Amino acid sequence: MKRFFLLALIFLLVLPLPAFAKTTGDEDKIKSFVDNRIVEGDGTGLALDRPITRGELAKVIVSLQHRREDADGMKTKKSPYTDVRESHWANGFINALSLKENDGLPLLAGYEDGSFRPDRAVTYGEVAKIACLMALPATTSDDIAPIPWPTGWMEIAQSLEFSAASFPPNAPALRRHVFTTLYDAHATSESRGKINYIPSPKTLYLEQMKGFNEGTSFDKTLYREEILRLVNDARRKNNLRPLQYMVSLQKGTTLRAKELAEYGDIRIKGKRHKRQNGTPFYTAFRYLPFDPRPHIGENLLMYGLPYGDEKNRSYLADPNFLAAESFRLWMASPSHRANLLDPDYRFMACENYAGATYGDKNYPNTGILVAAMSFYK
Repeated sequence: MKRFFLLALIFLLVLPLPAFAKTTGDEDKIKSFVDNRIVEGDGTGLALDRPITRGELAKVIVSLQHRREDADGMKTKKSPYTDVRESHWANGFINALSLKENDGLPLLAGYEDGSFRPDRAVTYGEVAKIACLMALPATTSDDIAPIPWPTGWMEIAQSLEFSAASFPPNAPALRRHVFTTLYDAHATSESRGKINYIPSPKTLYLEQMKGFNEGTSFDKTLYREEILRLVNDARRKNNLRPLQYMVSLQKGTTLRAKELAEYGDIRIKGKRHKRQNGTPFYTAFRYLPFDPRPHIGENLLMYGLPYGDEKNRSYLADPNFLAAESFRLWMASPSHRANLLDPDYRFMACENYAGATYGDKNYPNTGILVAAMSFYK
């Protein structure tokens, strides 16, 4: 299998600081930060296993920039942020970080509403981005424009072997991992280094998947209308009454498509029409004001979507194509066709959802798309 290179990094000048060697062990990296007053304890220790806040991270960054004196001189000055008072312990560091004049991108900026949120926990995705910009300071706004959040930054951080890339991007970042990541970023920093981002096939798929699931790149309403049209055309040809779309079935149908896509298979331990807890599929409809068991039927379908396959665009962006393909496959299966043409059914609903991983281990580097249809008598 081909090995995909996630990005190309332009290394024009390598000037690591003598005190920061990339090969140093984690404990020695943290000790170096302590010895150089980059981090300080609170009297009870360094709290290494506690999430770091934005205010604390501002202090670490300013200290790495050797600008603590600037921070001391700014600690009583009015903050540019609406939620940082002059009395806040990190005000000087936030001011020093915010008011620093340079040509690079901001490492830790405020929010669009004018706040900084100094006591909010920082995520691993945010730390990964900061570390990448710190290591490659010549990066411009144009360079980062195509980088998806947070997957792209985690890719870049992983390629640079930053420890923050080993954790979920939206999880609060522990202080020990922040310190070791920023140590490595500082050790590998080069004044002319910049990011030239080339997304991996997986990242491209994940972005397509996100737009598909959120309905920003896939018109789910059009898909539902087209499925309903195809089903009713077939029913009319067989002298059956057409189905109506039942909105109250949507919640359970969406749940079924989503839970199976996230599981990675429409079979739970080899069994069809089951949920992960082993209960029958119809338990997803227990919110209805009646016992769903004798009334509900289900059709399922799954597609394996290899990362980087050009055909994925048709499945994840073309509602008419996906509706036609799903209907064709269901009609080709006797049991699914029987549901579509069951004279007792009066209503239907449908949904689709994409997942990051196809559950079959024989198909690595593959996502999954689940199409679900529910029927009501």
